[in-house]
Amino acid sequence: QFKKQESFSGPWHPRNLKEITHSNSFGSVYFPLKNAADNKAQFLRLSYSDDVNALKDYIIQFWDILSPRRPKLCLSILTSQYKSRISEDRKLRIIEEVLAALKSTDAWLINNGLNVTFNVLLGQELSKVSTNYFGDDTEFTPPKTIGVCPWGSICGRNRLMNNNNRINYVEYNVNSENEEPTTHPLLPFNSHLIFVDDGYRRDEVSVAKTGFRAKFEKMISEPAKKNVLNVPLVDLVIGGDLMTLQEAASAIENDICVLVFKGSGFAADIIAHAHELKKQLKNPKLGKFPDQQRQSIERAALTIVKTDSVQDVVPLVEKIISKTALLGIYNLEEDKPLSSELMRLIMFHATDTLGKLYLSLSWRKIDLAEELVLQNHADIKAKSLYGLLMTALLNNQLDFVKLLLKLGVDLQDFLTVDRLHCLYNFARNRGSFVSCLRNSDLDRRFVKEPLPPEEEWIIQESQKYSLHCEGSDTLRAAFTAFLGHFVDKKVQSYVDTLCKEEETRLTRVSKTTVYLCTVSEFLGPDFNLKLYDDDTPKHFSRTEMCEIRFREPADHLTIWAAMHARLEMATFFLNLSSHPLCLAIFGAALFRKMSSRVPAYDTKNIDMYEAFAQEFEDIAVEMVGVCEEQDADMTTAMLLEYKPSWETDSTPVAAANSDCLNFVSSSPFQNMVSLTWENGVNFSFMRLLLVLICPFLLFSKHFQVSKPLHARLDEMRASVPTQFLEGDLEPTAPKPVDLDAFCTKVRIFYRSPRTKFAFNFIALIVFLAILSYTLLFELYSTRLSYCEIIVMVYSVGWIVETLYTCIGGTGTHRTRFGSLFSTFPWIPLYFVADLVFIIAACCRINMERDFLYARYAYSLLLILSSAKLLNFMMLSRYYGPLVVMINKMWVQLLNAAIILFIIMIAYGAAVQVLLFPQFKEYDWDLIFNIFYYPYFQLFGEMSFEFFHAEGNCNETVEECPRHSPVVPVLHAAYMLIAVLIFLNLLIAVFSKVFSDLVEQSRNIWMQNRFRVVFYFDRIGIMPAPFSTLQVIVSLLKKLFRSCARCCRKTPTPLPEAIETETATGEMAKPGTPNNLRNIWRRYVSYYMQMEYGMQAYLHRFQEYSGNLYYKTVERNAASSFDAQLNSIMRRLDELQRKHDHFVHYLPGMKKVQGQQRKTIEEEYIRLTAPQRLKALKSQILKAIDRVAKLTKEASG
Repeated sequence: QFKKQESFSGPWHPRNLKEITHSNSFGSVYFPLKNAADNKAQFLRLSYSDDVNALKDYIIQFWDILSPRRPKLCLSILTSQYKSRISEDRKLRIIEEVLAALKSTDAWLINNGLNVTFNVLLGQELSKVSTNYFGDDTEFTPPKTIGVCPWGSICGRNRLMNNNNRINYVEYNVNSENEEPTTHPLLPFNSHLIFVDDGYRRDEVSVAKTGFRAKFEKMISEPAKKNVLNVPLVDLVIGGDLMTLQEAASAIENDICVLVFKGSGFAADIIAHAHELKKQLKNPKLGKFPDQQRQSIERAALTIVKTDSVQDVVPLVEKIISKTALLGIYNLEEDKPLSSELMRLIMFHATDTLGKLYLSLSWRKIDLAEELVLQNHADIKAKSLYGLLMTALLNNQLDFVKLLLKLGVDLQDFLTVDRLHCLYNFARNRGSFVSCLRNSDLDRRFVKEPLPPEEEWIIQESQKYSLHCEGSDTLRAAFTAFLGHFVDKKVQSYVDTLCKEEETRLTRVSKTTVYLCTVSEFLGPDFNLKLYDDDTPKHFSRTEMCEIRFREPADHLTIWAAMHARLEMATFFLNLSSHPLCLAIFGAALFRKMSSRVPAYDTKNIDMYEAFAQEFEDIAVEMVGVCEEQDADMTTAMLLEYKPSWETDSTPVAAANSDCLNFVSSSPFQNMVSLTWENGVNFSFMRLLLVLICPFLLFSKHFQVSKPLHARLDEMRASVPTQFLEGDLEPTAPKPVDLDAFCTKVRIFYRSPRTKFAFNFIALIVFLAILSYTLLFELYSTRLSYCEIIVMVYSVGWIVETLYTCIGGTGTHRTRFGSLFSTFPWIPLYFVADLVFIIAACCRINMERDFLYARYAYSLLLILSSAKLLNFMMLSRYYGPLVVMINKMWVQLLNAAIILFIIMIAYGAAVQVLLFPQFKEYDWDLIFNIFYYPYFQLFGEMSFEFFHAEGNCNETVEECPRHSPVVPVLHAAYMLIAVLIFLNLLIAVFSKVFSDLVEQSRNIWMQNRFRVVFYFDRIGIMPAPFSTLQVIVSLLKKLFRSCARCCRKTPTPLPEAIETETATGEMAKPGTPNNLRNIWRRYVSYYMQMEYGMQAYLHRFQEYSGNLYYKTVERNAASSFDAQLNSIMRRLDELQRKHDHFVHYLPGMKKVQGQQRKTIEEEYIRLTAPQRLKALKSQILKAIDRVAKLTKEASG
């Protein structure tokens, strides 16, 4: 409750004098609006002498004014209540700048609360504005506007008083009130209203006289330790009169910044004029102006006061410009954003560059940060920027990340396991990341308490960089030192408040901790992230994690950004990666995996992730094209051989498994597939068949082979430059390959996937023929025929080949066992066929008893083995997409079969009940007929003789159907629903599948082509049934090599080596205290190991091609911008010519009368606005400089 002094309308009488008592005007006021959404504001009436600190407690506790967040800035508009002579164009420009500042800084706005002059236009635009803040979940909220107005100047104020002590809800409608001469209605767009009562009524300047508004503003911006608000405040002087000058002088006296709008007229132009005069003085530190300057100011003051009051203006102006650090001039003639000028005015008081950088970061003002860097680049140390980089990453401020990296921040030294853990837990807007984890059933891995608390991390960070922390509040001081805030008393309190807010936010979001092991489990076995697996609550130690760094930090930051759906940041770190091609493919696979984890109803996020995946895939396609332009052979070797440390599968396998069809169908990828498919055997298919029939044709010179793929890779390894080799090693010369030798030809021919494909195709045809003949003629119930024995041997060969393909495998490509089912979608069919054969073989143990089941199993084996031919057809460009269409249609049919099952069981059961009412017991034939007849009726088998039974059927025969007149009706309805509706709907679904796949038939064929080639490159040389012999020979070779290795004499280790090995063994015991440290050290050595030889050479080639690609992208962007710039310049010349034409035509304008003259005047004003023309020229010049700089960097 607050004290106030009552005031009443009407003629004054001594009995109207009331003593000061509690406030009787508080609550909510409702503004019904016609052309905008209705608004409701909270209001309070109080006395000018009330304590503003008590008011602060009220607005925080009862108004909850800091919800949902505390503002970064507060703007207070100082202007006149009377009608001003500011032009409408100038007013619109001012309003645009103020609203832009509100949006970019999430600021509060303070005005006089009355619906007069400038406030009318501003209020109308406020209803359309939502502030954009980058931190909280509620990203868009309407701005908070506070009106501080005199109680005596409010029209209809009596309706705002309470009848009792309860909160008042008032509907404010000015039309129902009789306006008094000097009263004004309330501005209907404010969110909060403060009515100041000084005992006077109908006096519009009472608030300025009492100084309450100055005290209120000082309370908001006061840098006191216990001040919860502590918001930097700036007074905006727009036009104004004498009272505006008094309010500005009070603000300067209270150390509040004042920004004057030069060009808005009246008081603002007087202050700007005085500011320019002070610059011209020889001694600007003088407190008073000389006589000549005083007279100039007095002449300018005649626009706001009368002649007898001119002398009162100069002292006010001298007080305003006495503190130049608090005064700023914003020229409306220049095209500069108001928010930047506000930030410069506030940041002027920060004495340390790091503090200024943090303020610009918190306000998201990259232009101010760039100016600071240009001015103080030499004073900034890279390690002191780690805290700012961490804050920029958490807040998704990519521009600041780029700026800090330009200042020399080393990502490899910055990114530790500890910091990566914090990035996953403390990042803003991480809802998509947590949602994916929960949809993957990984929320059980969340720890419901912070272990350890983030305070430990903050203090450790401050100690790590030897930053001095003093004070009773150690945590707050540590966080301040960690972020690098060293500012003077004016801004230090504000920065401390920002730190405290950040500390509170970290505490709130860390209530559920996500460890890196959970991230690794979500990523799956596609990523070989060993360090992630050991970041668990059990092995959690920040001391160890602060010392562990990554060899490729950009890769892990790309994955982190992708997990948080930050495309621009992920693309930027992809640019910094040394193997961007591999990372782009795995990024696309990650986005598609996240899309599959999103619920089906969340189409917005599904489309977003698909778009992100397509963006990464397009980058990979363009990048591999650049690699091919540089060196086609190196590109092929890179796709086959190179694999980063975190990669499990090779890049081609990952692209095929993640359905990156554009990348798979690219020319370099298919060139690699062709080389793998031929592998030295590049003659025609007919010659291939001839060599299969007669291998001795390889003696002929007409059947020449080329170098196989592994020989080409050996030559590349031999050509690796010396700087990529370990130590003093020299490149090993490749083994010579004599392509004319018969043994070499045979070896190359039978190892080619083309030959393996032909062998397996012929073997499958022979197996199907033998199995069909056996089932028809040679399957006996008492013995095994020779044909059946051959079938069994064949089947055992298929089983051995399938297991060898999954577990062992040969060839160029490598893949893990877990990805076989996605790489080779036909593997489950092979396993099912093998299982059916095993069942058939078991049934042949007891021949006579299980003969029928064995026949069933063999028949099913024949069907499944015939389906294997579809896998061979996937290599065809025509039949491959058709096979995929069949698989897709089969899935759609299974989904639709549920609906068909419901219709069939309802119809079949009803018909059976009506036709066979005499059935009293359970019968399998009845269940069979429920599905049998309805199913075949779908294909035209009506069975009318069964459904149209005779009425005189013998009732003693249970199989005899009874006549029922309802059955034909049900039959007709069933045919209408099942055939006419359901089957046509199914045909439409199949047509949709066909039309969708036809558009991508070429890409699908290339994907299947790679899978088939990859499969036949992986399997052994001999087909079934001889594959068993090859596997046995391979196992014997491995056993012989192992025995030979064991039989070799082991050299005696040196004593130092023995001592080191013993110490390592002791430290690795479970009871050793430093066991955890050894675990981390082992993984550190794993991640920090150097690459040598071919891996290092391919790594450098991919890094070089990636840099070349990004330079090409920058150059193309510069060319595109240059074309737009030329268009703008031509438009500017056109406007200049029209301007000159109108200037030339202006003297004869008096001859034009009426509407024509008005039209010419409007066109003239629109085209000759000098400030806009000047601003456009300024923009063009800046754009030219940026394009020149960008072109120079791209060409360099």
